[in-house]
Amino acid sequence: MKNIKLIGAICCLVLGIIVFLTLPSPVFADNEVTASFTVPLVISKISASAISSQGATISWETNDNATSQVFYDTQFHENIAAYAYSCPLDSTLVTRHSFQVSALLPSTTYHYRVKSVAIVDSIEYIDISPENTFSTTIGGGGGYGYVGYTVSLIGLTSSTTLRLNNAGIVQTSAQLTTLDGQVSLNIPTGTQLLNASGQPLSLLSTSVLTSVPPSSQDVIVLVYDFGPIGATFTPPITLTMKYDPATLPTEVSESTLYIAYWDGSQWQVLQSMVDEQAKIVSALLSRFTLFALMGKLPTPTPTPTPTPTPTSTSLTNWGLMGGVIAAIIVIGVVIWVLVARRRY
Repeated sequence: MKNIKLIGAICCLVLGIIVFLTLPSPVFADNEVTASFTVPLVISKISASAISSQGATISWETNDNATSQVFYDTQFHENIAAYAYSCPLDSTLVTRHSFQVSALLPSTTYHYRVKSVAIVDSIEYIDISPENTFSTTIGGGGGYGYVGYTVSLIGLTSSTTLRLNNAGIVQTSAQLTTLDGQVSLNIPTGTQLLNASGQPLSLLSTSVLTSVPPSSQDVIVLVYDFGPIGATFTPPITLTMKYDPATLPTEVSESTLYIAYWDGSQWQVLQSMVDEQAKIVSALLSRFTLFALMGKLPTPTPTPTPTPTPTSTSLTNWGLMGGVIAAIIVIGVVIWVLVARRRY
């Protein structure tokens, strides 16, 4: 009878453990376990309206309050960051979005995508639209004229006239070259040229700089002063500098040449490409300042530290072990002698 009661108690205990383990774990406030569900941010109803020869209004909606930004170009890009133009980020959180893009070329097809960002519980939800297009109308009389004006050049020459419309956008591509033929600027059609105040440029200049800000680490080969200082180019234009291997410092290799710009306090490296066959170095620039052709110095080879003569660890260990064994033998002999004397 006692065995039956014991078996029943054990069965109840096992059943209780199984039920406890299969129950869902409770969620306590002190464990900071939370659950939430947020509908993904979705952009819809994208449209381009009020299209003219120089501008358009881009509109869209989102299913939650979010920021607004438009990216556009005359060609499509997989990466939205590669678009040549973008409107400033509007951080106002709204569900109905609208941006007016301006300073466009007449009779031109533009590709555009819109981007919105919503923040819920400190988490960013981002949506970027697929590509859309619109085409500007044929240019007319006033406002942003299509023919525009010619930019004056100082210290530069060009085989074609650099002509801008009244929005500062280049109408025909131009290759500008310094009078010494060492430096060139490639300015394609559609580039917007503005001064530091945001007005269309009327003058471009360059000169060789004689008083050069020093470099703390690399060798300066050439320095040019481009003006007006603060002039901007959207998208960036290509700056190319020639070099003569015979005039380079002996410690500078052609492959280490690069273009740098002066930020007011130090030289900043531009991502540059060296063509050792053509003997040129190229980089993209988005504004005017001082630009230098520079070369990296080789890293000095450190003097090797003399290697100390290693101590024979094995001999040291054997010597130590031998001393211990000898001490044990001596102690054993002493004990044996003492015991022997007591017996006799």
